[in-house]
Amino acid sequence: MQDYDVVVSLLLLGEAGVGKSCIMQRFAHEPFREGYVPTIGMEFMAPCLPKYRAKVQIRDTAGNRRYRVGFGAFGGLFRGSRGVILIFDVSDRESFNNLRHFIRDVEDNSRKGEPLMLLILGNKADRAAFRVVSAEEALAFAESWNLRYLETSAKNNWNIQEAFEYMVEEVVWRLGAAGHRFQQLPGPRTSRRRCWLLAWLAWLSSPCRC
Repeated sequence: MQDYDVVVSLLLLGEAGVGKSCIMQRFAHEPFREGYVPTIGMEFMAPCLPKYRAKVQIRDTAGNRRYRVGFGAFGGLFRGSRGVILIFDVSDRESFNNLRHFIRDVEDNSRKGEPLMLLILGNKADRAAFRVVSAEEALAFAESWNLRYLETSAKNNWNIQEAFEYMVEEVVWRLGAAGHRFQQLPGPRTSRRRCWLLAWLAWLSSPCRC
């Protein structure tokens, strides 16, 4: 008997080198690997989150623009996806500035009446000395699009599991509200996850982040 009721397919989007593959590997409990190896096309992994009765499928996309031009021509990237995690590098201003283009790509390829869950991750938060995008600026940008924002470090394994759990929980509850049948739902939806998000926002606004 399978231990999940639904497959939650998540798409990772962001410019080349922001750490998409490393984030995916960390979620799969693999060690961090130094160095950048470009992703050509997509890789598929399917960790299981029994707590949410969900099997997670992660699609890791190439960040290079030549693979991104004309998303509509291969909209299969978005077909079947339940959510999109948009990733930028806090030490790379261009990767942050280009988030709006990715958001528009998602909007253009979402099916009418079925908007995709979106989450923005500011990766490489461990590189404080090289940071060029502040947490406050990134949070304000996310809020301007009515999106959640979290900071991660694939190298130090900060907030990787939490980010995926947040996405899966939101997708599972959306499906439940839409009538998808589950043997059981994690609950309650808002208490623990909301408390964690509020704690994260409080940390962002703290003058001393230690």
